[in-house]
Amino acid sequence: MSTPQMESETRRRLNPLFNDNKLKLGLFGVNVSNGCAITTAEDRHTVTWPTNLAIARTADKYGHEAMVPVARWRGFGGESNFNGTNFETYTWAAALGQATKDICVLTTSHVPTIHPIVAAKQATTVDHITNGRFALNIVCGWFTPELEMFGVPQMEHDTRYDYAAEWIEVMKLLWSREEDFDYEGKFLRVNKGFAMRKPLQKPFPARSDEISIGGLKMAIGRA
Repeated sequence: MSTPQMESETRRRLNPLFNDNKLKLGLFGVNVSNGCAITTAEDRHTVTWPTNLAIARTADKYGHEAMVPVARWRGFGGESNFNGTNFETYTWAAALGQATKDICVLTTSHVPTIHPIVAAKQATTVDHITNGRFALNIVCGWFTPELEMFGVPQMEHDTRYDYAAEWIEVMKLLWSREEDFDYEGKFLRVNKGFAMRKPLQKPFPARSDEISIGGLKMAIGRA
């Protein structure tokens, strides 16, 4: 039977986000056009797979701890159409995890656009592909035109985070329960929920509500 101490040591061994470096270094937004710069400059960041792969391998080589993507489904319009060209983040993380050796690859996941059963299975798969070098950045979605693409209504501000709390609770059950379970919350209902395999990281894959990158707490923000 594993203990919390054993689980902590396992994650420290597998995932660089739990190493002894007090300052963790990560690259953000490589998977979206323009990165974090709203510009029409000719040398702005463009999204191609060879470019993403080269950046990740370079960061891996020089000891960065993390690659953090932006979850984006459409751009913001205008001349730059900021972030309008992008890669989906679960498959992005799986591919970069296979192509690197030490760096942690994150998935950024909008909770309203994916069911937690699907998200838990995909996260577990990436966790195995990377041998535990995976983390899940959980976001609630604020850009209404994106959610409208999915036919999902934009929830009131605080309600989004109540929904996210249930979403995380269901994922934890899927990652930890050996037997079927039923779940009935305010927003989510699961009938005989079950998932196998379980993640390599114990008790769960690293999540943004419990880790720090670059000295800043990553969290389910209320922005």
